[in-house]
Amino acid sequence: MDSYSPEGAIIQRQIQFEDVRQPSLLRKTIAAIGVAATCMSGACTPNPEVTTSTTTTEVAPTTTEVPTSTTEVPIIVCDSTTIMIGAQCWMKENINTGIMINGSINQTNNTEVEKYCYDNNPENCAIYGGLYQWDEMMQYTTTESAKGICPPEFHVPSDEEWKTMELFLGMTPEQADAEGNRGTDQGAQILMTGTSGLDFPVTGYGAGGLFYGINFRTWIWTSSQSNTPLDWAWQRGPQWGQISRDLEQKSDAMPVRCLQD
Repeated sequence: MDSYSPEGAIIQRQIQFEDVRQPSLLRKTIAAIGVAATCMSGACTPNPEVTTSTTTTEVAPTTTEVPTSTTEVPIIVCDSTTIMIGAQCWMKENINTGIMINGSINQTNNTEVEKYCYDNNPENCAIYGGLYQWDEMMQYTTTESAKGICPPEFHVPSDEEWKTMELFLGMTPEQADAEGNRGTDQGAQILMTGTSGLDFPVTGYGAGGLFYGINFRTWIWTSSQSNTPLDWAWQRGPQWGQISRDLEQKSDAMPVRCLQD
């Protein structure tokens, strides 16, 4: 028994109107009616001549190689006799080694390390450290950063190694390279009441058999000699908040602060 649907009636009327003008359209429409009518009755089946395909594209997983650093960062360990300033380990006290000789006698290259004590008083060596002429301090070598009279695994700091410490304490490179008084408060930082922990005492110095300036001025040797004249070497003098950088005659006697290798 034929079924009736309003949708089919509408399509039939459209066919009657169009069939005279477009015969080919009539054939296509009739075929479409058959499919539409079948699907409307709930019995729509797929056309066996039509196939579908699904294409699966495999995407290879991507990996990002993270570069690894092969640079080894040195581990710096300061022993209990030192204070760390940046990446340097400075001794907390001026060196006090050797036998005391009278300040009127030059220290000489022999089998003994010789030192002066301010005013020829051994108690001053115990408080402030010994005073040394440059050649004695260096043990008669001119090599920068030589061990000199420092204990094993320590050396006498060079002019550049002093600059490294001064830069860490806040000097600019231009200030560090200058001569005379330099910086802002770096001298105050390294003296006894300063914040660095270096606690340099105000030792005075010896020259020509006499002693000058205890508790007023101090100068400390470096291991760097002057290019000319060769009988002078670089020293440091914390004073008035700053740190002076000047040349001093090697025959003068001043304290030494050792730096860990």
